[in-house]
Amino acid sequence: MNEQNKIYQLTCLFSPLLSSEESDKLVQKIKKEITDREGSFDLPSAFLVKENLTKKRLSYPIKKEQEALFININFTAPAEAIGQIVNQIGSEKDVLRCLATLEKKSKPKPQPAKNEFDFEFVDKVEPLVKKEIEPEIKTSKEKVKIEELDKKLEEILNQ
Repeated sequence: MNEQNKIYQLTCLFSPLLSSEESDKLVQKIKKEITDREGSFDLPSAFLVKENLTKKRLSYPIKKEQEALFININFTAPAEAIGQIVNQIGSEKDVLRCLATLEKKSKPKPQPAKNEFDFEFVDKVEPLVKKEIEPEIKTSKEKVKIEELDKKLEEILNQ
């Protein structure tokens, strides 16, 4: 697969009035249009989809049709060619609608974060024991008399 080629999914709605032979011819015409524009069908196995026409009821009418034949085709093609491919296929009279989408590579699902704490399961939980807090005993100093304070102050100032 060329590096510039990307994987696309082409979804088409065909007229429900087509017979199986006519729808097969239309699918072959679409495949030819893709290969003419340098597209290819050699895809990795993750993108392979079995191409089968299924008849589906539409939620709203498209070109006055209530039902349509529905097909998905996966292919690779250069990005410049996609617009031309879709326009050419959409111009067919039996194609009700055509849409090409870019298939994105599926990202691996993120793993749940491992718990950074190592927990152990315990059979029995013991209650917490409260410790008795002993109140602090405050020792009261004898109150100093004002006269004694005055004496000490005078001694300090006289020095």
